[in-house]
Amino acid sequence: MPEGETTPEGAGAEAKAPEPGSVFDYDRTVALSDGVFAIAITLLVLDIPTPTAPGDLWSQLDDLLPNLGAYALSFVVIAGMWREHHVFFRELSRIDRRLTTLNLLYLGLIALIPFPTGLLAERGGESPAVIVYALTLAAVTGVSAAMRVYVERRGLGTPSHRTLFQHASVPAVFLLSIPIALLNPSLGIWSWVLLPILGWVGDRMEAARA
Repeated sequence: MPEGETTPEGAGAEAKAPEPGSVFDYDRTVALSDGVFAIAITLLVLDIPTPTAPGDLWSQLDDLLPNLGAYALSFVVIAGMWREHHVFFRELSRIDRRLTTLNLLYLGLIALIPFPTGLLAERGGESPAVIVYALTLAAVTGVSAAMRVYVERRGLGTPSHRTLFQHASVPAVFLLSIPIALLNPSLGIWSWVLLPILGWVGDRMEAARA
């Protein structure tokens, strides 16, 4: 096994003991990843203020609908990314330094998601808020695609084969929503409805290649 790589448990080979300064441990990488996902989801909830002012509570709850909507959107996004990340790492036979670096970049962007979520909740009717959210998600999904391409090229595991369409479609939707948001922020948000549709198309394409 090349220097700087470790093997996950259950991948058909005994895990290599990490050498200080040269090897990143597989289990610690996964544990850190799960922790970042959990914290990001928790921060989404903390951004929802509790109504404390006297007056009609129903009216105050109604004012929180944008916050709840942004929370629901980002929760679904982060949960889906965690599921994909979980399956992806279970399919690895080993990890190396570059994959670990890409994963850290990915986690840094995951941890950032609560910030554009707050912007979307408070100022979703303005183009900059939608654009910042779209740029963040485009970066996250772009790095995720880069990790998959890297693993496939380096032979670090047997991840589910994905087409170029599947790798590029999600970040492309977020990037294409940016010029739409410049003209109409609400329409930019609604353009993200294309994501589950393209996901379904990608799954059908993958099944056809199997």
